[in-house]
Amino acid sequence: MSASVTAATGFHVKGVYTWPKAILKVNVDLLKSGQMAGSMRDDSEPLSAIYAGGTMYTELTPAFLGYFGKSAECAALCGKYILSKRTTSRGLLRSMGNASTESIIDDMSAVGPAMTSVTFDGHSAYRWTPPNYGPNSYIIVSALPQCFPLKIYVPGHFTLTFSRWNKVSAPEPPAPALIYNGTW
Repeated sequence: MSASVTAATGFHVKGVYTWPKAILKVNVDLLKSGQMAGSMRDDSEPLSAIYAGGTMYTELTPAFLGYFGKSAECAALCGKYILSKRTTSRGLLRSMGNASTESIIDDMSAVGPAMTSVTFDGHSAYRWTPPNYGPNSYIIVSALPQCFPLKIYVPGHFTLTFSRWNKVSAPEPPAPALIYNGTW
């Protein structure tokens, strides 16, 4: 499984990361290059973002503006993008970007003593409890030959499902006309 993940160009991940005082819900495409695109909900703040060319762009959506009490500005701003602060970008990429997600997968790749054959979304797969994780934790990977992770569950920490291995396209930055530089 580790070799398949290391060789992959990208994948889609959907799920929830839980920390003692925070929750991050994700529905994003992650690429080996570090680029990403998708939606997140950081605690209650909704984000739709693109990270391309070393810059993170956050889309001004009705939910995002509503979170900041600026719903009335949607007519003028919705559909445009703002440049995210570098500290915000680094924090999101560090917590749920490609490198950190691959690190989680790699850490859980050691097969535990009780690997079983299962069916996941109608396909043959394997399931096991990785060593050093609680008894209710598990990982499900697709059957041979590539053994890509399909789901990881660690109670109280994360529930992640994976799809579109090697089928994720690199995101494009928004067109310059869609980047809003004013104060909102």
